[in-house]
Amino acid sequence: MNRMTKKSMQHSENSAEELMNPGYISLSAGMRADAALEKIRKTGTPFYTLYITDGKHRLTGTVALCDLLTCEPQTAVADLTDWKPVSVVYTQSREDAARLLQKYDLLSLPVVNEHRVLLGIIPIENAIDAIREEATEDFEKMAAIGSASAEASYFETSDWTHAKSRLPWLLILMLSAIFTGEVITRYEEAFLALPLLVSFLPMVMDTAGNCGSQSSTVIIRALATGEVRFRDFFRVLLKESEIALFAGAALILVCTARILLQYHNPTLALILAISLACTVLFSKLIGAALPMLAKRLHLDPAVMASPLINTIADLGSVLLYFSVASWLFHL
Repeated sequence: MNRMTKKSMQHSENSAEELMNPGYISLSAGMRADAALEKIRKTGTPFYTLYITDGKHRLTGTVALCDLLTCEPQTAVADLTDWKPVSVVYTQSREDAARLLQKYDLLSLPVVNEHRVLLGIIPIENAIDAIREEATEDFEKMAAIGSASAEASYFETSDWTHAKSRLPWLLILMLSAIFTGEVITRYEEAFLALPLLVSFLPMVMDTAGNCGSQSSTVIIRALATGEVRFRDFFRVLLKESEIALFAGAALILVCTARILLQYHNPTLALILAISLACTVLFSKLIGAALPMLAKRLHLDPAVMASPLINTIADLGSVLLYFSVASWLFHL
């Protein structure tokens, strides 16, 4: 790697540069296949993809080793070259690099600087390790636990370390439930008017949490794979609204049938029907919007996953449930 190349590289955390291996074989487009194979033999390293560079060491194409092995010795390397190579800039994220490797089914990915100077390659095994680390980190955030240890396994990590990593989120979520309790105490008159309201409260809250978790999980995955970006914000909300319409209708149908058959209470059925419709819509919109907003603010979308969204969905569902009940009973 020349001095100018080293100077252009500024190490940044979570960048493609972290996964880069500086070892690779570059060829000239003017070489013949037999000369290229001789250069490969001298390195003693089996590379499945060779990189074509110009006089300024800029990446211009790629050649597959199998093509060099099966062609005539006098074949020009240029005739075997793919002139539209897929590459990643060293400042891009590790997730971007892993996504490109997966999308184009590559065994290695060339890393370039802003001038397309070839700096190194990212082997597929390095990307797999990075994906595994990211998946573990996202899972811990989605479960509202901190990383107990970057290296130690579950059994190797002490009980206190596990507890310490989980306790902050548990405290935050427990204290946030106070707001839900305050909302419930404000609607004592609704309890007195229709005591059965209390027995259906857990169902409404569970439905809210489940709807929010489903949406957040799908959107977080779509953000991770690059399928969804922040510019799709309103498009995503529209789609989740349509999904909420179908899901809410099915839930309302089943719930209404149960109440009418078991309790013969049309008023309760109406309260739950309206509450479920509003709750499903609210929870799915929250579950989709918060991860996208987190991504926009350069935060990890996984932070907005199940526990936090469940808490917000629970609070919203309780407020909607008793607001509907109070409105129908004129309380």
